[in-house]
Amino acid sequence: PHIFHTYKTSTYPFSLDHAHGDYLETLTDGGVVGLAVTVWAIFRFHSYVVPRLVSMPRRAALVVLPLMTGIGGMLLHSLIDFGLQIPGNVFCVLLLGALAIRIAEEPRLVADSHKILPGPLGPVFPGHPGN
Repeated sequence: PHIFHTYKTSTYPFSLDHAHGDYLETLTDGGVVGLAVTVWAIFRFHSYVVPRLVSMPRRAALVVLPLMTGIGGMLLHSLIDFGLQIPGNVFCVLLLGALAIRIAEEPRLVADSHKILPGPLGPVFPGHPGN
């Protein structure tokens, strides 16, 4: 807020305290380098997960797609608001990203979960003699 008022050239009766949007905040606080690092991180995540998404089993893809949708929604919301200034929101985005990367690296973590089926008295394991 101190810098904005120093360089204010307009005579409007209102004043701006900060940029409204995470990307503008990144640009004003971190400069072009800060914004470039942010865009690079988003691009790197996308280029790492999406190619693996095409080749992974359907069950794993159905888990990774909602994770990426949640991240995309928050990144889209960050264009007009500064929700990533809230630590809980950043934690959720990082958690969704970590889960998406982990499942993209090893889709078997999700794909093998179909072997345990819910039964009326507990889990049912296919091929088990007690079933």
